[in-house]
Amino acid sequence: MDDGEQASLQFIVTVGLGRLARWLRLLGYDTLYLRGDANSVAYRARDEGRILLTLDRTLARQRELRVVVVDTTSLEEQLIQVIEGVNLRLPGDAPRCMGCNQILEELTPAEALHYVPSHIAQTQNRFQRCPACNKVYWPGARYKGLQMRLGQVSEGRDRG
Repeated sequence: MDDGEQASLQFIVTVGLGRLARWLRLLGYDTLYLRGDANSVAYRARDEGRILLTLDRTLARQRELRVVVVDTTSLEEQLIQVIEGVNLRLPGDAPRCMGCNQILEELTPAEALHYVPSHIAQTQNRFQRCPACNKVYWPGARYKGLQMRLGQVSEGRDRG
């Protein structure tokens, strides 16, 4: 898969995988989280050319769908299954809001002072804000650790 195809990957995630959806967004992938019935989710995935991520093996058998069945509750393992299932490269496009899927905008540390606690403003130097819901993000320890682990998985797959 070339970089153009990677950048255009879009996902649709079913019930039970909300945390996975939020992290895929933050890693730069357009990801919808739907709570609808299985058939409507499948139709939407097919119509929009999205990759379906689901716990439902029956739903995964529907024709003309690109599907990854996720079979673990561990976020890290879920992300690894997606990386391996679609040969995903990290990071994706621009990071997205974990809540509403909008592309995040860069904030200067001075601008971030209005949105974050003072101890965060003093210890971080990179901030991003969602233009739709105004939520502010910064690369905390959990994000950095997860990104490093997923990068190792991705590199190991590329070498192997």
